[in-house]
Amino acid sequence: YNLSLVIDLRMTREKESAPDTEISGVRNIHLGIIDEVAMAEKQKNLSAEDLEGLDMNNKVDRLKLAIKAGIVSDQMYIEWLSSATGKAGYAQMFKEMIDLPEGKALLFHCTQGKDRTGCAAMLILSALGVDEETILKDYMLTNTYNADRIDNERQMLIEQGYEGEELDRYMKAMDEVDIQYMENALTWMKDNYGSVKGYITQELDVTEAEIEQLQDRYLITAHPA
Repeated sequence: YNLSLVIDLRMTREKESAPDTEISGVRNIHLGIIDEVAMAEKQKNLSAEDLEGLDMNNKVDRLKLAIKAGIVSDQMYIEWLSSATGKAGYAQMFKEMIDLPEGKALLFHCTQGKDRTGCAAMLILSALGVDEETILKDYMLTNTYNADRIDNERQMLIEQGYEGEELDRYMKAMDEVDIQYMENALTWMKDNYGSVKGYITQELDVTEAEIEQLQDRYLITAHPA
């Protein structure tokens, strides 16, 4: 794949607990998207009652804490896209794409590859002029390709007694995606910037000329037969 760059969108503790593999000739950079200070503050505001009985060594309990603190919600993409941390990370991602040597590839990822990575893919596809319907279909393919893992996680939670809306909330915090999360982000950008492209140019400082440069590089031009 001629890989020359890996962009890590995870938080510091995620990165430190499972560092990316070092590959000869490949540069690894860390572009955190989540404001870790703001996240810590949200957790601090939880009451003793909220924390009662939670075991931070248990994945489901960690998710429960994140949901109670409002860290995981259908508004979280908007929080990332509107925060200084998120904007700086995604802005640098575009700079790296623009500066990528001809013929080379980059890989971007987070932990589960669906939320921070999903927003990154949405921004890139939008800059390239891909329509919203296609972007949403691409986002929802997460559930298709992760179907076995999602089914296993759902069964695990059911066996632990979770059901209904509570079960659905945990699934969305794990490996399942909900189209509403991305639709909320797209609506927010259109309401505040006119379009996703407007957000990219105004908040990520990507110029019209740079967008054209990206399109020239990453789009295949159809030639008549």
